Amino acid sequence: MTGIGRPDVDDVAYEQLRQRFRPVFERIAAGAVERERGRELPFEQVKWLKAARFGAVRLPVADGGGGASVSQLFDLLIELGEADSNLPQILRAHFGFVEERLYEPDSDQRDRWLSAVADGAIIGNATTEIGDGALGTVRTTLDGADGAELWSLNGTKHYSTGSLFADGVFVFARRGERLGFAVVSTAATGVTQSDNWAGFGQQMTGSGTTVLEDVSVDPSDVFWYSDETPSYIIAFYQLVLLASLAGIGRAVARDAAEYVRGRRRVFSNGSGDSAREDPLVQQIIGQLSALSFSVDATVRSAAAGLERINSIHQAGNAPTRADFDAAETSVSLAQGTVGDSVLKAATLLFDVGGSSSVDQDRALDRHWRNARTICVHNPTMYKVRSVGDTVLNDQAPTYAWVVGAPRSDQG
Repeated sequence: MTGIGRPDVDDVAYEQLRQRFRPVFERIAAGAVERERGRELPFEQVKWLKAARFGAVRLPVADGGGGASVSQLFDLLIELGEADSNLPQILRAHFGFVEERLYEPDSDQRDRWLSAVADGAIIGNATTEIGDGALGTVRTTLDGADGAELWSLNGTKHYSTGSLFADGVFVFARRGERLGFAVVSTAATGVTQSDNWAGFGQQMTGSGTTVLEDVSVDPSDVFWYSDETPSYIIAFYQLVLLASLAGIGRAVARDAAEYVRGRRRVFSNGSGDSAREDPLVQQIIGQLSALSFSVDATVRSAAAGLERINSIHQAGNAPTRADFDAAETSVSLAQGTVGDSVLKAATLLFDVGGSSSVDQDRALDRHWRNARTICVHNPTMYKVRSVGDTVLNDQAPTYAWVVGAPRSDQG
């Protein structure tokens, strides 16, 4: 399916990217069920992606990357999500880090980290803290004298998705009243990582705890947080999750069809001599395919908004507030339908067969568990409420600009 929601994308260039990475995706898909059943973290599979330089796919070809557009990246993430929905989420922080660097003005700091990505480095996150207070409260500190060669990083982070597989992590930290992201090696002294994610889905994302105890940080490896520069990065992060869901939707349709083709028994009150000839079963397979199609189209349409901003920026112009608001709203609208559609498909899947469909060896339940787990990130009710506020009261999307910008300045 090409061209849906992304009319400005070069389909020939995308096909070249697809041919480059599809063999890796197929290898990943081949062991997905076994990894799910054994809760085997995909260290080897991440290594395959690193070896193929998938993490550098957004970098320009001249800089050692794949030259993919924003829309092409999300198409690839959907394909990767079909192979194993854990993998796009593992790489979510990495691609967000890369996207922010690509959007920044040229600097030695920017070029140094993009060069590391071109060489195969994978960057994870250590951002979220738990406890009382609003999400985003930062207790992790960067300590040391101004002008010192090194600072000291201390704190505890949770839900550090992807960091177990990463070469470095960006850590959201406070230095006095100033906020920033310090990038440190996962092998640095004082960095301790744990695989203690206890969720019933997305169990192989390594979304555990990161403890930082007197970790040395070069001040030149700190990217300072700004509440003045517009960004689509919040929408970008959410769209990675939606691409993962789209991948699950494809996997549901694929696995349902494979199950039906191989099914020999039929119900005594069935409507066909075989499951694949039963018109009611055919109807369900058609529904699953339609749900997957609509989810793909929705995610691609939302990605087109980010593509537009990026194209304006690359042309040397400044996107307007309306551009950012439109992109954020598009992603929120997508979130309002994608999760429900995939969860519906992951439940409807079991109507195509009997008791054998719930055999644990098939692990078909992983699709619903994984989709349900992804959907709890940035709950849909808050996103669609924001859209409702925009429609009724002409309020700007809550996250159209970086967190911290007053809403009165966004209207």
